[in-house]
Amino acid sequence: MGVFHDCGCRSHTNENSHSETGITPSTEARRQAAAAAATQRLQQLETRGVDQDEYRRSNQRRIEQERIEQQMKAQKQNNNNDGGLRWQMN
Repeated sequence: MGVFHDCGCRSHTNENSHSETGITPSTEARRQAAAAAATQRLQQLETRGVDQDEYRRSNQRRIEQERIEQQMKAQKQNNNNDGGLRWQMN
């Protein structure tokens, strides 16, 4: 029926193979490269769409607002328990 013969030309070889140069990366080198690529992707996804400076500023504003609220709450409690100035109308 059909007999296929290799014509000897390299047009049918895989472009990603290193058979032409004779250099094949070891499995450990491939694993390390894959791990490095994975960590880089994770870092890019974590910071994707988020401006780090804006995040820090908003975080500082939130912390400052919480501190002010706590101070106001403590001051209000001190005024109520302190007796403070009272006036009466007769």
